[in-house]
Amino acid sequence: MEIKLACFADTHGDLPTDIADPEISAWLVAGDVARHGDGKTFCKWARSAGKRIFSVPGNHDSGVFGSNVLGISTINVSGTAQRVSKRIIVAGVGWCTDRSGEYWVLPGEAQLENVCWSASSAVLELQKPGDILVLLTHYAPRVQSLPPYEQKAPGFVYDCIGALIDELAPTVLVHGHTHQWAGRCTRYNDQTLIVCAGPATGILTIDEITKEANFAAAQESI
Repeated sequence: MEIKLACFADTHGDLPTDIADPEISAWLVAGDVARHGDGKTFCKWARSAGKRIFSVPGNHDSGVFGSNVLGISTINVSGTAQRVSKRIIVAGVGWCTDRSGEYWVLPGEAQLENVCWSASSAVLELQKPGDILVLLTHYAPRVQSLPPYEQKAPGFVYDCIGALIDELAPTVLVHGHTHQWAGRCTRYNDQTLIVCAGPATGILTIDEITKEANFAAAQESI
């Protein structure tokens, strides 16, 4: 059985691409849905999306995911793990400052390591043999299959997320943050599909039997 998950990130106050696929099971939102902390557009969209939304905050999203205005169908999975279907688990790593409006503040490795540790613990508690794991992060991992691996700028790519991939061996990692990579897919260790979601909605298709995963641009609603 195939499961379809709609993915996007980095809309920065704009609406995600409206899609025409009725087979979508849930949305994966990889953060930075707000612009400078203003998430009103995303909150309004989330309340009417009609499907469950699994999300993590990015650096622009202070105050968005901690509010109760998103509705009960939106779940902030940062530092936790949730079951999407009978065999698919999503675990999240996100971070934003609690100081409203300071969107330029990025986490250090130590701050994200704490979130990674919490997510890992949640996965180990929830995961059963044969389950498929999807990691949803705002920030990109530092792994050799993603250019530029040599990038050293703080807040660009993170060693702790790369280490989390090595530890948990997810079938898919969906991230945002690195706008120039939007839509890029790459394989890590011939095992994990790494997807950089962007503001244009994409469809992640996972076969629950074979564990094969693919990502493609969604067909827009007319």
